[in-house]
Amino acid sequence: MPQPDTAYKVKVVVEKNEWKTEKPKELKGEYVRWSDRCKKVQSWKLSKNPNSVFTTKAEDLTMRNEFKIYVYLIDTDEQPICFWHGLLSEFMDLNA
Repeated sequence: MPQPDTAYKVKVVVEKNEWKTEKPKELKGEYVRWSDRCKKVQSWKLSKNPNSVFTTKAEDLTMRNEFKIYVYLIDTDEQPICFWHGLLSEFMDLNA
């Protein structure tokens, strides 16, 4: 973490949906653990995407238009410090 012993939060954004962690469960130096499980994220209604890996066969993935996920590190003033972005399909096991 940028500053030790600081109660950072994490914000996750997919399309117009967002969710933010609460106060960390554990905070020791540069280590922060949130352990949040949010039913709100599971209830997000994402728009239909006919080219998504979630609705297209694995062999047809070359033309897909994926949902992007953004994960922000938020400081104590509720300002984003840095972010990571990727594809929502990176969190799905295509072989399941």
